[in-house]
Amino acid sequence: MALALCGAAKFDIAEMSLPQRVGGIFEQYLGDKDELAILTAAVVPPVQRFDAARDAAPLAGQSVGQYSHLLECWRLMDLSRVPGFPIWLSEVFHELQARAGRMHRATARSNHRARTEQSQSPYRAHAQSPYRART
Repeated sequence: MALALCGAAKFDIAEMSLPQRVGGIFEQYLGDKDELAILTAAVVPPVQRFDAARDAAPLAGQSVGQYSHLLECWRLMDLSRVPGFPIWLSEVFHELQARAGRMHRATARSNHRARTEQSQSPYRAHAQSPYRART
């Protein structure tokens, strides 16, 4: 009972109901949340995180393959440690999407160049040698 009264007094802000105040003090007492997390949950509205698969669409002239590749790359990116995350996710995705065609062409040229250089390499015969050490 005393802990509930402490919660009612400690978290006496208009945005928190009495059950939220009591729950908050128990969460703090048990170590589940600190005071800042409890107050932030009560005062700050949750941010709707950008979901590219749900919130974006292919641009005019963007092939389905390019768009699918962009979505897969986006899914694999971990940007959670960049300051301001996740507020700017939508803007970053749309910037990448606008440049996806150029990036796709540059990657394709680079891959083609690498395959061409590998096929012309004098060391290629050695790389395919049956005597090469197995890893």
